[in-house]
Amino acid sequence: MMNIGISRTSARSRTHIRRLLSLLLAAVLALAACLVLPSASADDASNRQTVTTNEKTAEVSGPLTVDVAGKIHVEGRDWKNSLAGGARIAVKYDKGTVAVNGESVVTQFEARTDETFSAELPVPTQANSDKPWLPGTKHTIHFLSGSLKEGDLPRNAVLKVSVAGQAESPAQTPSWVSATSTVNSGSPATIDVAPFTTGKNTTLHLIGKGWKTADGRSGSIVSIKVNYQAPTGKIEQYAREDQVISDHLASLGKSKDPTSWVLLVPKGTATQDPEHGLYTIDQTGSFDITVKAPEELRHGKPGQYVTITAQSGRNLTGDVQRRAVTDPIPVDGEAAQPIQDISEVRCSTQAPQPTARVENQFMQRGDKLHLVGEGWCNPGGGGGGAGPAPRRLR
Repeated sequence: MMNIGISRTSARSRTHIRRLLSLLLAAVLALAACLVLPSASADDASNRQTVTTNEKTAEVSGPLTVDVAGKIHVEGRDWKNSLAGGARIAVKYDKGTVAVNGESVVTQFEARTDETFSAELPVPTQANSDKPWLPGTKHTIHFLSGSLKEGDLPRNAVLKVSVAGQAESPAQTPSWVSATSTVNSGSPATIDVAPFTTGKNTTLHLIGKGWKTADGRSGSIVSIKVNYQAPTGKIEQYAREDQVISDHLASLGKSKDPTSWVLLVPKGTATQDPEHGLYTIDQTGSFDITVKAPEELRHGKPGQYVTITAQSGRNLTGDVQRRAVTDPIPVDGEAAQPIQDISEVRCSTQAPQPTARVENQFMQRGDKLHLVGEGWCNPGGGGGGAGPAPRRLR
């Protein structure tokens, strides 16, 4: 009898424990439902907005924030047609400035007979639009009626939405490129060149300061050249086909120079002709000009090699010899790597003095003269070695 009593007591205890565990599990599930479900519902509600049409007769509901990876769920009420049924509605983004799949009318549909509608709208992305909506940006969705179906009232409702995610940092804008004239060429002068963007009618923007004569009473005559790298690798200058600059130099008794893309002359000494690169410079030696770029540069490629040389001192009495060469100018946001020009090379020699000798002293008429020279170096640069001036043999 004692064993039977103990067995029955144990069975009742196990049953009681199972009931307690079931109740506890039910309580936990109920608490989880209370904590999770209302929170999700609250999130959905907080991301909804409702707006009315311009004449306050219809409504549109939709999200405040959209996800670039999802759809935009919208609903409408009271979109009726004055004759029968529902109105026909067109949807545009950002006042029609954003096209999706090539269409500024993103979609159109007809409200149901009860004057309501629901639709899933696409988000403009890189895949379907030339103006994708990016994270962190704000946009408008326009719902329009009145022109698609007879009997529709003119209506316009606008949802204002934000795109979820962090806005990307703005792209770094390339800086202007500056150059200062060499230290051994009088008081310094500077030239600043704006980054260049290719295009049919694009221009070079140049700003200079300090380009003035030795007595400071006048601006210098400044020649500006646009340098490029030829297929051979040599640095050359774009040349003008017109003769305006060359003719002006010739009128001063100076050599013509078709590679001067811009010629700046003291104010009052010539009439400006911007179309052909002739500009004036003020008394302080300052200028701020935009000049049409060479055609080859206007049709260039990102990162194309281009530098600017500004120089003075050759074409005006009392002027100061100056020369400034910029680093490569950014083209379409990308600057080429610097290239050492032959004119920047400095040579050195161990010879105490320049010498030259004739290797073939005995020649027949028509033979070529063989000359050998040593020590013909120009340590100041400007072309490497110094060139001897050969004289005609008699």
